[in-house]
Amino acid sequence: WLGSIVVVTVLFGVVLSAGVPPLNLFIGTGGEGYGVGSIPPGVQVPFGMMRLSPDTSYDNTAVEWNHFGGYHYGDNEIRCFSHTHMVGAGLPDYGNIGVMPVREMNEHTIRDYGYRSKVDHKNEKATAGYYSIELITPNSLAELTVAGTYTGVHKYTFHNDGNANRQNFIIIDPSHTVTKDACVHAEVGYNKSNKEFSGSVLMKGSLTGRNGKGIYVYFVANFSEELVSHGTWNGSHLHPNNNSTNGIQCGAYAEFEKSVSSVALTISISFQSINQAKMNQLSDLPNCWTKPGDQFSNCMAYSQAKWNELLSLVSAEAVDSDELTKFYSALYHVFTVPTTFSEGGHYMGMDNQLHMIPDGSNHYSDLSLWDIHRTQTPLLTLLQPTVSLDIVKSLIRMYKDGGALPRWPIANGDTRHSKFVQNYT
Repeated sequence: WLGSIVVVTVLFGVVLSAGVPPLNLFIGTGGEGYGVGSIPPGVQVPFGMMRLSPDTSYDNTAVEWNHFGGYHYGDNEIRCFSHTHMVGAGLPDYGNIGVMPVREMNEHTIRDYGYRSKVDHKNEKATAGYYSIELITPNSLAELTVAGTYTGVHKYTFHNDGNANRQNFIIIDPSHTVTKDACVHAEVGYNKSNKEFSGSVLMKGSLTGRNGKGIYVYFVANFSEELVSHGTWNGSHLHPNNNSTNGIQCGAYAEFEKSVSSVALTISISFQSINQAKMNQLSDLPNCWTKPGDQFSNCMAYSQAKWNELLSLVSAEAVDSDELTKFYSALYHVFTVPTTFSEGGHYMGMDNQLHMIPDGSNHYSDLSLWDIHRTQTPLLTLLQPTVSLDIVKSLIRMYKDGGALPRWPIANGDTRHSKFVQNYT
């Protein structure tokens, strides 16, 4: 019993110089039924809008009960890596803008998650600011990090297995969502002049659909290497060299030279517009693009420094090292949510209009209010009082914009069914 005691010291305003403390980010990724964890093990900065993480399945079956956060440790496949996720929720939602490397491109690839890959969790790593896994089907290494609040960075290494027919593709699926059939409309386009993919999705998930209008997620995507070819798909039909498409099951792909061993992909998101996604990327990339050396490594170092800044506010000691890992893993998860929902000094309100916020403050959403009022809420008041105050102000703004205090806000909507909300408006 004594071995489980953790001695904690809170260091207000002090940042320790040591590296990221011991973490196990697979805690909370398993379980069944009411014991399911629903924690995505991917990458983000504290309170980041960008939550880049794998979405999984077992033999192409993803029971929604086990995939509220997109990922379940008991699965044997990764469907794709997507950029928005719920954390510890009780219903599936988000999972926007799927990305996956593949070694061939045909109608089987795009039909019913044909681009998914078998995985072995022995070849999977997750820590603050970095995630990696070997993808068996395309024989590729996937690595993830983030460049800031709105920007995720992928790195795919295509292993040479001696197969001369192997090609190097990366697909972008804007119609992918964690909730089955949640995509109402998706679109994606390729701009040859700036070599940029961009697009959007209107989705109505298990929670985001309750507001009656759904939510829009926008993105811009840039590759580090030159494209050999590109194209789109719609339904089960490929359209080589096509620059744009839209529908409820559509996407785009990029092909790279067989001699290219690795490709980096930078994706920035917005809940406001494609143009704002571009602005978000411009605000995030200086965190790591302006420094010498490998940009992926720079981004990883930046995000890990952000995590160390918060995790080192609390100094803990334990006789049992496993207990220390559990403690810091729980503290890490405290700082993953809520979601920063303000962009460029504005936020999308409950009334579906853009509103300004004061300089230096943030608007937050994805608040599990009834689950956290005795746990995370008072802890944030102690450790992150500025964030805590901004959360309160965000709830007040939601009341003003939507006509009622939200039960559990997600993005710019409430989880009350739309008829119930209309009684207040």
